[in-house]
Amino acid sequence: MAEAPAVITLGKQKFIRTSDMAVKTLYIRSTAVGTLTMHDSLTNANYQVGAGKVFKLLEIQLFLTEVGAGAFNIYEADTADTADGSIRMVLENWAQTAGFVQGVVIDCDIDFAATKFPNWNDAGARDATVIFRGIEMDA
Repeated sequence: MAEAPAVITLGKQKFIRTSDMAVKTLYIRSTAVGTLTMHDSLTNANYQVGAGKVFKLLEIQLFLTEVGAGAFNIYEADTADTADGSIRMVLENWAQTAGFVQGVVIDCDIDFAATKFPNWNDAGARDATVIFRGIEMDA
């Protein structure tokens, strides 16, 4: 009897695992205005989508620890740590109350093309920890 294929569930989406798929967790902590490339949790280095691959971002976790309001942008960038390329998502008017850590999970479906960098832009100098969860697979 054949085994049932493994199913990957991220966010509200399910995928039947194929040999070209790799589940990726990317992270960054931003504490100042600027743009940073998301880091691969396995290598602790800037993550760049592999040649011939696509990175499908399916879930964002955002944790804010600083009082105030801010805005964030997600770029599909040509260069590490820059705000070049295309804005893929804008998160505006995030407010934080003193004494609390605000955490939110955002389901999404954003594709990053081969050789691109998923870059996080902090437009409000907020103390934020960001986690991306997705699948890298053949394009």
